[in-house]
Amino acid sequence: MSMEINRYRLAFETTGSVSFSHFPGSAFRGVFGRALKAVSCLYGRRPCEGCLARTECVYPVLFESQVLSNRYSRSIPNPLIFDFSRIPSALGHGERFTIDFTLLGDSNEQVNVVFKAWEVAGKLGIGSRSIGFEMVEILEIFTSDDDVELNPCAEIKQCRIRLITPFCARKRIGDRRVDIGPGEFETGAYLLNIVRRRSQLERLYGTAEDQVDVDSFSLGVHSIEIISQSLERYEYKRKSFRQDQYLNIHGVVGEIDIAGDALAELFPILWLGQWLHVGNNTIHGCGKYEVVLQ
Repeated sequence: MSMEINRYRLAFETTGSVSFSHFPGSAFRGVFGRALKAVSCLYGRRPCEGCLARTECVYPVLFESQVLSNRYSRSIPNPLIFDFSRIPSALGHGERFTIDFTLLGDSNEQVNVVFKAWEVAGKLGIGSRSIGFEMVEILEIFTSDDDVELNPCAEIKQCRIRLITPFCARKRIGDRRVDIGPGEFETGAYLLNIVRRRSQLERLYGTAEDQVDVDSFSLGVHSIEIISQSLERYEYKRKSFRQDQYLNIHGVVGEIDIAGDALAELFPILWLGQWLHVGNNTIHGCGKYEVVLQ
């Protein structure tokens, strides 16, 4: 694996009680963004668009990479990926919870900035009453030197994929682009999205070595058999401080059982993708899935 990938787990304790009416990751992502802007912006938190320092600033590089794209290019995926799936819908006073995050490539050099931003975020607080939370432990789950990617195995011919947090994406139907729900979800396209994301992240944050050839996986992915599929729509709202409005987020959660000879070749990418997530809004914690061997 040519891309450096490090995974961290932070443990926090609340200083009050708080509950969430929707996806908790939205609230924590929001307060982290405000904190990261506070600790990294050199110009009084002014808008990133048009700022001459934006290509060197930690904030857009880690958190809002779309401001680094020009109007002729597609948005650059963030090298920072959050996993908020362990946060319950309600937290009591003094309750402990954990947040995982992954850093890719050279962004690993900014890990201390991420730690500092979470400290500041805890002081800003979460929820309508700005309930504080304190970082009590930092755990390094794995680094790119660990064996996080399995080698292809001829025995792997069936597995289950659990979509833990909403898979958010859009597809074109006729002349319209629509949010993908259970009715629009295609397993072959979903698996190919995982391959494409790995390839794109390797190209941006890795080296030229061992980059994934998407075309070589295309036929195999679409030959994989769907044994069973149980999906449901997941919707929530998040507050965009940059746009100063609430945005509706649509996604899909559930389980898929798949099988086929092509699964053995795909499996290393599928396995590592558990930490890279897939689809839109991955910095919100969306797109997390889990592979279960059967």
